[in-house]
Amino acid sequence: MLRPTEGRIVLDGQVITGLPDEAAASIRLARYGFVFQQPMLIAGLKVRENTLLAVGIQGARITPALGRRAEALLESLGLGGTGLMLPAMLSGGMKQRVSIARALIKDPAVILCDEPTSALDAESGQVVMGILKGVAVGEGRIVVVVSHDARVFPYADRLVKLENGRLLADTRPGRATAAVSP
Repeated sequence: MLRPTEGRIVLDGQVITGLPDEAAASIRLARYGFVFQQPMLIAGLKVRENTLLAVGIQGARITPALGRRAEALLESLGLGGTGLMLPAMLSGGMKQRVSIARALIKDPAVILCDEPTSALDAESGQVVMGILKGVAVGEGRIVVVVSHDARVFPYADRLVKLENGRLLADTRPGRATAAVSP
């Protein structure tokens, strides 16, 4: 959402770094899914409606097939049967998983996750990371996870360690390690 201070961003062969704000916002809406550290669910909307919110904002018609996809995503995240509940009825971890379903529902090319497991127990965290890994590997999407939770590291194809704005390490598990001097 912020403009980079150097380098460029290329998505599907298109340089998107210097686009005007409106064009960049359109690309974010259409091509990105966001999982925020705080779930940011709308209190007056049911779980199913919160899940479908991203596609509704895009102007898509909420079809029965899309509703079934939302229910399937919720089920895969251990939230089967919660579709008609309001967020106030959910635990923090359940809300986090709803936000993950909301990010995935529109099949984004890029999924950006800020601490997606911070409110989850170990088992739920493994389920979530397995789903995100499956989306990345099985569906060829870009999944970026920012986390302090070492339990997510085994799911990564690449680990980048930053501290105080400096790159400390850039590793690819199973490959040669590239350490960076501070």
